[in-house]
Amino acid sequence: MSHSGIDFQRVFRYRLERKEVPYERGRKELLDMMVGERVDMLLTLMKRAEKKEASLQLINLAETIMGKLPKDEWTILDDYINDMTDHLADEGTYLYSSGFTDGIWALKFINSL
Repeated sequence: MSHSGIDFQRVFRYRLERKEVPYERGRKELLDMMVGERVDMLLTLMKRAEKKEASLQLINLAETIMGKLPKDEWTILDDYINDMTDHLADEGTYLYSSGFTDGIWALKFINSL
């Protein structure tokens, strides 16, 4: 199974069985797809690493700035950040459970057809 969830070997076998492509051309297409998928996967990993590094730099900068604030301002800002983090966590949980419920509803609807 590839990074995108496509089973290229299965697709390749299916296309060969249906004689949609000659074996050699089909084999080349399969290899091209596999190489393309691998490159895409590596690029995705690189982008994630770059985003993570940028996030860490931003966090370090924010901590430096917060460290220079007077104690009462630091407490207010820290409370705000904690409340916002809690809110986002609650929202994520709600969205996940709603998506799960919607998926069950969709499956029941499809089975009823």
